[in-house]
Amino acid sequence: MGSARAARPSGRVIAAIVACAGLIVAACGPSASEAATARPSVQVPSPAPTDGGTQPGAPSSAAAPYVPADSTEAIDKRLAVVLDGTTTYIKNGGRVVLGDGLTAEIYLDPYPPSTLRSTMDVYLTRDGVAVVDGGVEMAYEMLAMAHGPFSAEAKKIGGGHYLIPIDYIMFGPWEQVVTVRIGLQRIHIPVLVVAYP
Repeated sequence: MGSARAARPSGRVIAAIVACAGLIVAACGPSASEAATARPSVQVPSPAPTDGGTQPGAPSSAAAPYVPADSTEAIDKRLAVVLDGTTTYIKNGGRVVLGDGLTAEIYLDPYPPSTLRSTMDVYLTRDGVAVVDGGVEMAYEMLAMAHGPFSAEAKKIGGGHYLIPIDYIMFGPWEQVVTVRIGLQRIHIPVLVVAYP
């Protein structure tokens, strides 16, 4: 495992550290220039989950690149997705459009991520209909520290709801790749989370 980690390109590590540094700095509040240049990227669904449940990614088999849905909602900068090399902050429960009518809503519980044990809820829909015959898994590791990689398989809750348990080991920035499986299709959603009390 150590030799595989050492063989990773340094550009990936540097990009991930820069992205996480941005998450940490942004968590303290956006600068005037960030506020002026920020582009909306999230849709927040009206109902939050009620059942208590709550990655540089490999190329996706989706027909379209990841495109976040438009929104004018305010965002908290402790949760982000990496879309085509660009870090895009999302609100808890934000919708990410994956192409071909497929949408993923991503929730962390608790939010803000202030505990080491957490869960991620992923709600999948295609053209507004719940995707019940899919699967979701996650690989995650801490940035700038040798914790991970870890993996977790989501439990199917029903109605397109997939629940992933997470153990962050320690506070700080974490990189996760959520993989959605539908038939032979594999869609990778790189997610950055900054967990701190």
